[in-house]
Order: sequence, then structure tokens, then C-alpha cells
Amino acid sequence: PLEEGDLIRMMSHYGIGTDATMAQHIKTVLERCYATKVNGLCFSPTALGTALVTGYEGIGADLARPAFRAKMEQDMNLIAAGQRNKNQVISDWMAAMIPIYDKVVRMQGRILEKMQPFFSRVNTNNWRMI
Repeated sequence: PLEEGDLIRMMSHYGIGTDATMAQHIKTVLERCYATKVNGLCFSPTALGTALVTGYEGIGADLARPAFRAKMEQDMNLIAAGQRNKNQVISDWMAAMIPIYDKVVRMQGRILEKMQPFFSRVNTNNWRMI
């Protein structure tokens, strides 16, 4: 479990969000059921949140790493400050994300394998691979 103040300090340390957007980031994590808020004080990862991180790490994808999100936030801040071109940033991030997407699709069986222990009652035998 992680107290809200500690989470906000970690987000600030990594440059994730601003004072105005951190609450929305946290709300999104809760709405997507990646974590729950225990007794209104502490955040605890759900099976889904833990499974996603484990699955991504199982294929070497940095999607759940704070530095990955922080770099994206930094680029958006540079756009806002007029120091980077929006279209170039979009192009750069598309160039970075397409290989990650391809890897996720190509290695989805490995991701499912890594995620399955967190969902032991789910039968994935009939899942269609894309």
C-alpha cells in the first residue's frame, strides 16, 4: 500500500502530471481498476494492475515505468513552452510506440502467460489472438 501523499511525491519526483493534473491521473488509475484506495488513505494495486505491469515487464516493455511517462510529460511541457514542435513530438512518440505495439501483439501469448497467475479462474484457451 502507498499513501496518497507518497504517491503524489513520487509523481512529482518523476515529473508525472502537474499540480492541476495529478488528481485526474489518480482518478483514472482508480477508474480503470489498476489500484484501489483502501480506507480512503492508501492505494493498493489490484490483480489487474499487477498483472498488466507483470505482463509488460515480461516482454521488456517499459510502458509501466515512471520514466517512460515522465518523458512523455516532459515533451508535452516543452510544446507548451514553445520549445518543441507539436507535430514533431507526435511523430517521435508514434515512432517510439509503434514498435512497442508490434511487440505487444507479437508477444501477446507471453503477456497472457505472465498475467494468468493473477486471474487463475479465467480460461484463456478460447481467446482469439490478434
